[in-house]
Amino acid sequence: LTVHDARMHADMRRQLMHHHEFIFDTVFNSKANNDTVYKGTAENLVDIACDGGYATCLMYGQTGSGKTYTMSSIYERAANDIFKKVKTGNTVTVSFVEISGEKCCDLLNCFEQAQLLTGQDGSVHAFPVVEPEVQTPESLLAMINHGCAIRTTEATGVHDASSRSHAVLRIYVQNGDVTE
Repeated sequence: LTVHDARMHADMRRQLMHHHEFIFDTVFNSKANNDTVYKGTAENLVDIACDGGYATCLMYGQTGSGKTYTMSSIYERAANDIFKKVKTGNTVTVSFVEISGEKCCDLLNCFEQAQLLTGQDGSVHAFPVVEPEVQTPESLLAMINHGCAIRTTEATGVHDASSRSHAVLRIYVQNGDVTE
């Protein structure tokens, strides 16, 4: 997709044309249901994570575009799939933080402050945060729902309770005593 963006030059006499190119792996139309979106986006990420890999699902979009609705559905399906696919002896833990400006808070520990620290491998982690173990899809969803419910929100012109922050949910699948 190419977007042609016409803008006025600072001298207010000339126009500039910027061309922005976007490449999509998949596009869903308005008739796509939650199962279709999950299968086309996050299902294989759950497989990768349960097999010892790393996977990220990022939701990005304009206020009021349906991110919360879509992610709620993805959370539910992912939680069920994780516990279907996780190997015996593995543990599943979860952390959930909110990042707003320069502040990072632990949503599963009464908004305790955390720092964003860079590991030796370049990865960024919130520290310290609680990381409770969950043993069922229901307990995982309860943690996620709790974190979502207490996120900082504020009314905007588009939405009554728009989140005013970014949230990072991390689900860890640990193989015995070695973190995968």
